[in-house]
Amino acid sequence: MDTFPLNPNALRILLVRHGETRENRKGILQGQQEGELNCAGLRQAAALAETLYRAPMDACYVSDLARAVDTAAIILAAGHRELQPILEPGLREWHLGELEGHLHQEIRQSHPEVMKAFHHEPADDLPVPGGESPRRFRQRVWECLDRLAEKHRPGQQLLLVTHGATLGKIFQRATGPLPPENRIPLPDNASLSILQFFPEEHAWEVVAWNQTSHLKGLPSHPTLV
Repeated sequence: MDTFPLNPNALRILLVRHGETRENRKGILQGQQEGELNCAGLRQAAALAETLYRAPMDACYVSDLARAVDTAAIILAAGHRELQPILEPGLREWHLGELEGHLHQEIRQSHPEVMKAFHHEPADDLPVPGGESPRRFRQRVWECLDRLAEKHRPGQQLLLVTHGATLGKIFQRATGPLPPENRIPLPDNASLSILQFFPEEHAWEVVAWNQTSHLKGLPSHPTLV
């Protein structure tokens, strides 16, 4: 990755969505089920590792779900073996309770507002049977991100490996909640996004979102969730 110089006044955060899983390919809603990288996901993670090979990293925080852990391990094995990934439950995917493990098509019929919530701002108390409300999900992710930002100093660069809906909430930490008619930009598998945090202003900035040029030439399919 051709990196521009780190800003001495900002903490930069590299955000990665895990590689493709069997469930992604089949259109199954994973939520907080583990998931494993399929062959395409392993190739995606390796391509991302090559992209990040020379990027300086001061720490790596990873959702403790297997698909994120495995993606991070591949990235760190190429050029960042000195870093130990720190498992962070706050970076887990949205907990969808009884809906996890079902096909997207089924959930669109039984709980259409839940599926819509991946791309549009939901009501805070949208019912999710056995899972997290959108309000609690947002609070969890924002609290985690703020805690990590406070732990590090300007001029450093962090790697966070997490999940699609979680990244949507991280995006909204910088933008604030979006109007109902606007879409939350859900990133692709093994994509790279970048935020910066300016502690003196206590301000977040979106630098780049859903960068996928490193995946050019790899087999792909449309990302569902």
